Amino acid sequence: IWTKMGELIKEVDHGLQNYNFSSVGEKLRDFTHHELADWYLEASKFEDNQKVKSHILYSVLRDLLKLWHPYTPYVTEVIWDHFNDSDLMVADWPTADKYQMNWSRPGRENFELVRDVIASIRNARSENKVDPARKIEATVYAGDKKEILEANQNVITGLRTNIGDLKILESGESIEDAIYVVERDVEIYLLGAVDKEKERQRIDKQIEELQQVLRNSEAKLNNEEFLHKAPAAVVEKEKQTYEETKEELKRLQDKREELNDNN
Repeated sequence: IWTKMGELIKEVDHGLQNYNFSSVGEKLRDFTHHELADWYLEASKFEDNQKVKSHILYSVLRDLLKLWHPYTPYVTEVIWDHFNDSDLMVADWPTADKYQMNWSRPGRENFELVRDVIASIRNARSENKVDPARKIEATVYAGDKKEILEANQNVITGLRTNIGDLKILESGESIEDAIYVVERDVEIYLLGAVDKEKERQRIDKQIEELQQVLRNSEAKLNNEEFLHKAPAAVVEKEKQTYEETKEELKRLQDKREELNDNN
């Protein structure tokens, strides 16, 4: 949330300077509802370091009120009065500098991985019409991401995934009669809630999406103009995306074959 707040300030500054008021309002709403309320506030409940958590929330809330003030002056002023002794309308406008100084790419990528895994579990439950109140089990083959997911196991089970028992392993055998999800090379098996026909349909849809990603990536890598003009880091990232997508696609295709064999 810390680094994303710095990015938000930059985007708001740019948008206001170019009179893109509607676009800025949408960015503020998305950050407040999605990044802050839906994810960070929920995940922060599992943060042990209360001092760090309080500092982050206090700083982000103060600056977020400043960014919202041109749009909702009365509401933001009332909230501001609860923990400040000055008027919000004369407060200094926030800058992205203090958020950039605390840049931690690994930490951010780790949180995004955990968030994506949680989102994948929620989506799989929803797509397979699993009762939201129903407790299920999950086994995760995390590979080199095992340590990251183990450190955030309570977050994964606590943020509306309704997983009663979660096993995180480095690797293992394919599990039959389970809802299967692949997220960034992390294999997720949801046990005790599978409908084989729905699972086939869902995997088929995911295979189609990955095939399209693969075609787009392949087209870029076969484009001489892209290879010569794009920065080396961008080209390397595209190659990595291509290889990772191929691996994910192969796993899903194998899983689809297993479902057919067990039919």
